Amino acid sequence: MARKSFRKTFSFKKLSNKLDNIITAQVNVLSRHINKAIQDNTKKGIGIDLETGKAKRFKELEPTTIKLHGKHTPLNVTGKLRETKISPATVSNNPQAIIHMMTDYGAYHHTGFFQTNEKQWFHPKEVKARPWFGIHESARPDGTHWKKAQIEMHLRIKQAWKK
Repeated sequence: MARKSFRKTFSFKKLSNKLDNIITAQVNVLSRHINKAIQDNTKKGIGIDLETGKAKRFKELEPTTIKLHGKHTPLNVTGKLRETKISPATVSNNPQAIIHMMTDYGAYHHTGFFQTNEKQWFHPKEVKARPWFGIHESARPDGTHWKKAQIEMHLRIKQAWKK
């Protein structure tokens, strides 16, 4: 009986050489999506529920805030809260991208604080948290952008596998 011959059409070596770059690229794709969602939602007056990732409207402005800054979209007086910078993921054992807020007061709004500065007009007062900086549900596992990134990564791996 004649022996069948098989032609190898894949390369583990080629895949292993490209895998780190593929994973890093996908982390960066998701980080850009998360950053864009932060920008867009803050501009619209929408925050992120930190537990579920679902978008939700900010509470209306307090009368004292309206008196001080006028009527505007919450957390959007100057637009500075939307200013962010992404440190992209690099090829490493733990590829991670970091989104940096460019203002300190954004963190204060996000977590809440108690005003201790006696020179501030609202001293002493507790400022309640207004969470707004989070990962939208579309970029979480099973979200639309997550699934799209998975498909893209799968295709890149499949291509890298071919000889």
